[in-house]
Amino acid sequence: MTVSSFFRLATSPQTLKFSFVRNPYAKAVSCWADKFRGKPLVRGDPLIDMYLARRHEADKRLPAGRDRTLSFSDFVVFATTIARHRCDSHFQPQADIVFMPGIQLDLIGKVETFLQDIGRELDHLQAGESMRHEAGKPLNQSQHAHWPDYYTSELAKRIYAAYERDFDMFGYARAISD
Repeated sequence: MTVSSFFRLATSPQTLKFSFVRNPYAKAVSCWADKFRGKPLVRGDPLIDMYLARRHEADKRLPAGRDRTLSFSDFVVFATTIARHRCDSHFQPQADIVFMPGIQLDLIGKVETFLQDIGRELDHLQAGESMRHEAGKPLNQSQHAHWPDYYTSELAKRIYAAYERDFDMFGYARAISD
């Protein structure tokens, strides 16, 4: 698809345009657990390659090497440092991704209320029960403990400072809670 044909489709009043956002605290834990936890910090994985190339921007003491992995606290230091660099959507504030000049979304849903929020899109598609059932199945879930358990007050402050606009624009509480 060309850029011009994408823009025509994305700005058409007939096109239903929506996106989903996630609590920035939960998003950080999920990203770390899925993309970094337990992986040796050597080249060969695109996100680890990016980490290795940019880790010194965050802190020269961040780990690297075959016998090293990235702790959640080190991940937070790295992710919050590069959040505004637009180097990867996993680290970029969601507001920067969702709000595109010239494209108005019809709905911004939340992962936390996915089943409720996806209903409008499924109604628009005149989806049957089978599609509704499939839409409710979780995909690509990362395995980790309850996300609030990963946070100290310092780590929460770092995430909040880097993603404050997401908290504000999408109505997420600054306080760590379920």
